[in-house]
Amino acid sequence: MHTILPSLVALQLSWCPELESFPDGGLPSNLKTLDIYYCDKLFSHRMEWGLQGLHSLKSFHIHTKQIEVESFPEETLLPVTLTSLAITSFPNLESLNSKGFQHLISLERLAISSCSKLQCLPEEGLPTSLSFLHIRQCPLLEHHCEREKGKEWPKIAHIPLIEINFEVIT
Repeated sequence: MHTILPSLVALQLSWCPELESFPDGGLPSNLKTLDIYYCDKLFSHRMEWGLQGLHSLKSFHIHTKQIEVESFPEETLLPVTLTSLAITSFPNLESLNSKGFQHLISLERLAISSCSKLQCLPEEGLPTSLSFLHIRQCPLLEHHCEREKGKEWPKIAHIPLIEINFEVIT
């Protein structure tokens, strides 16, 4: 992809059930936006994607129906350059991995939706750079993020704009 599409800055893959990997050489280094929707075989090989080497990547949106994933993202999956991350449709996701978030010092926007079993945020909290948090269709997490009452509230109280199921609470 580096030689064929060297100027590619945005890539969206949708509903590619048989796609298992990216071409040899990985994704173009100029990629700024990557959206992957329901490419579950590809998602199974996510640690081989080489996203850490994409120093221009700012936005990453992932939607999957992978049932075995209980914690996300893995420590070395995402690049430090990310400013926007969306996590959608993880049916068995229970927690966000602290080690996967600790180096995301540029992250400004985080959207989490349709993760019905998600009940906690990273233990160390979310990056202090976060200015917008959107949580939708995550009933357990929504309850735990209730303003000043929920057990997860201390982890998000610093975020200027929090939207839970389209209701702005800060």
